[in-house]
Amino acid sequence: MPQLKPYPKYKPSNIQWIGDIPEHWSVAAVKRHYHIQLGKMLQNYQNSPTDAEVPYLKALNVQWFSVYTADAPIMWASPHEIAKFGIRAGDLLVCEGGEGGRCGIIDQIKPGYIIQNALHRVRPLGNYTNTFLQYVLSAVSNSGWFDAINNKATITHFTSEKFGALMMPAPPILEQNRIVSYLDHQTALMDSLVAKKQRMIELLTERRQSLITHAVTKGLDPQAPMRESGIQWIGDIPEHWKVAQLKHCVAQFISGGTPKTDDPRYWSDDETGIPWVAINDMTRSPRVHSTAKRITPDGLSSKQLAILPAGTLLYSMYASIGKTALLQIDATVNQAILGIAVDNDRARRDFVGYWLEFMQQHVLMLSSSNTQENLNAEKVRGMTVVLPPVAEQKDIINYLHRETSLMDALTEKLNHQIELLAERRQSLITHAVTGKIDLRNHNVPATPA
Repeated sequence: MPQLKPYPKYKPSNIQWIGDIPEHWSVAAVKRHYHIQLGKMLQNYQNSPTDAEVPYLKALNVQWFSVYTADAPIMWASPHEIAKFGIRAGDLLVCEGGEGGRCGIIDQIKPGYIIQNALHRVRPLGNYTNTFLQYVLSAVSNSGWFDAINNKATITHFTSEKFGALMMPAPPILEQNRIVSYLDHQTALMDSLVAKKQRMIELLTERRQSLITHAVTKGLDPQAPMRESGIQWIGDIPEHWKVAQLKHCVAQFISGGTPKTDDPRYWSDDETGIPWVAINDMTRSPRVHSTAKRITPDGLSSKQLAILPAGTLLYSMYASIGKTALLQIDATVNQAILGIAVDNDRARRDFVGYWLEFMQQHVLMLSSSNTQENLNAEKVRGMTVVLPPVAEQKDIINYLHRETSLMDALTEKLNHQIELLAERRQSLITHAVTGKIDLRNHNVPATPA
């Protein structure tokens, strides 16, 4: 991509998130250039003979730059409401609740859909485009401005009043179209590259899982006599291996908890606090070196939490169910995570860690039958584990460390590259819609036929 230059002259926009704008640009409230329609309140019953059941979209259907319309739920609505809250291809849908401001444009949709009141439907007035506003809202979100103007006390609400009053850059229409064309082209290239890297990660993950599955259920000796394990999803195992419950080969299970989130006595803002592991800390890396939040000694005692030593296995019982990670620091954990201290005369920590990775694909069989799939400590304690002799466990650990280390390093590198691309993508959007780069004479390459 060629070096992009700024405009020759700028002036203050007097809008914090925008900063200086090109001298010939202006700023305007969103409501000056767009019509904003909040959706209909959920109606579960027929109120009049003319009411009809119609599919509707809600906040969960809208992600950044995309709208998912499959398997939409149904509500009742009158003919007037179907017309008033109806949606069509090209409409911009913006979240009012949840992550207020998150938005996407509908590519295509069947007739008859409406929106619930957790969404705004946006249509341009005059020559403005929804695509330009979509990029603007992405820049607003990245600036943190939504957090500043939305109500964070309970649930975020990006109301129609706040939305309509939001000040946005207003370049001349020809420049606006040039910005949209440039960003469409550049973000498509980046999204394609990200998709390729994500596919590489998927293939590496599949290969890693295959190696682990074979090693922890069949061992490393292809000539070893086999016997039935008695468990269908495990199949045959080496004749001399044992089948046990996890509680019989683990030294200790340590539960966690969460201090009151609204009590400042329990939470620390500096490095002197006690690291507190949440699920997000585990999903960032299979080795937890740091945590997003820390608690105070008062927070620790309020829930009688234990400090887990470095080297403890962490196991997720709620979100990202079955996810494992290895603690690299002394820390405590929240209630969704179970600490597992292993090394003893029956099992080695890393073998159990690899076994739990293998179990992740089967763990839903042990979870609750509620809408949210959960485990609890007792179900984890009762998990089946297949145990080779300790000396053989060490051989399997060494083999898997050797075979997976390169895959893990490459996966980490790819994830880092994806993060950098996401940052570059967002930076480019922000710079373009706020006029920090001059795209007036930049030609977008033609898309190959």
